[in-house]
Amino acid sequence: MLQALLADCQRLPELTVKVLLETRCRQLSAGFPVTSVIIEPQADVLEIFRAELSWAELVWIIAPECDGILQNLTELLCEFNVRSLGCEVAAVALTSHKWRTYQKLKALELPTVSTQLLSEAPCFSPGTWVIKPIDGVGSTQTWRISQADDYDAVLAQLPNPSNFILQPFIAGQVASLSCIFAAGQARILSVNTQDIAFDGLQIQWLGAEVAALSKTATYQNWVDTLAQAIPGLFGYVGIDFIHSAAGDYILEINPRLTTAYVGIFPTLGINVVAEVLQTLEC
Repeated sequence: MLQALLADCQRLPELTVKVLLETRCRQLSAGFPVTSVIIEPQADVLEIFRAELSWAELVWIIAPECDGILQNLTELLCEFNVRSLGCEVAAVALTSHKWRTYQKLKALELPTVSTQLLSEAPCFSPGTWVIKPIDGVGSTQTWRISQADDYDAVLAQLPNPSNFILQPFIAGQVASLSCIFAAGQARILSVNTQDIAFDGLQIQWLGAEVAALSKTATYQNWVDTLAQAIPGLFGYVGIDFIHSAAGDYILEINPRLTTAYVGIFPTLGINVVAEVLQTLEC
């Protein structure tokens, strides 16, 4: 993902780019006209990040939502009065939390998957269910459960069930929207499919195909509604949903680059960095 971002930046020679990398990732910037700041294992990441903010005009954070990482780094940009090329703090805080996101989608009357806190469902109910972290990324710690024994086994290994949600499993094609948000408006770049597999009880993400599905008026209505209701959504945003025989249901909103981003320029010839920078001029 970082290399795709750097490639988009390279197509804009007027940009001066510096990238922070931990030492194990130092080769990711090789071959790109950027300055790399290598962070050693013993270094204070936040101290280095703060120091680099002193020269930056714009910052694009590549970080997961889990454990508040993306939100905390975004808050630091506000502290230093540096413009983020990602979502604003309030939007990150909302969309990083799947339970709050569900409540927001429901209030907006957008189609979404019924969701409850796992801590409020101590007993197994007949059916097939998905257990996932309330702030997870991808398919990490995500299970599909259809037996009471399996349900109890998963609960037994979770140190804090209140950090997880429970949803009914809906058979269908897992898909996503890649969008650009700005100033209360949104544009869909592509509608993508995602490949998943099941390793025992755990759900695994395998990959994505960019622009595999067509844009529709329904999907545009979704993003128009979200852009107005969550004005802090900015830049590239991914929206995961289920495309099923019974209809389409929004799963979550990702206030960051998603894996589908990697395929957007090769597939569509769209430079996402250029698109986001252009929104700053509007």
